[in-house]
Amino acid sequence: DQLPPIRDCFDTLDANCHKFYYVGEYVTIDEKLEPFRGRCSFRQYIPNKPAKYGIKIYALVDSRTFYT
Repeated sequence: DQLPPIRDCFDTLDANCHKFYYVGEYVTIDEKLEPFRGRCSFRQYIPNKPAKYGIKIYALVDSRTFYT
C-alpha cells in the first residue's frame, strides 16, 4: 500500500464517486503524466513526454460530462 498518509481521504473520495457519479454510454481511458521532480517511489520517467518525470495517472473520461 503506497497511500497510507492519505488513505482515509482517498477512501472517502472513492466512496463518494461510487455514490454520486454515473458513467455515461461512451467512455474512454486516458493516460497522463503529472509533472513531478520530487522523490517518490512510483515516479516514472517517460522520455517522449514534454515533462519527462512525473506520476502516471489513468483517467476514465466520460463523453457526456467530460469529467475525468
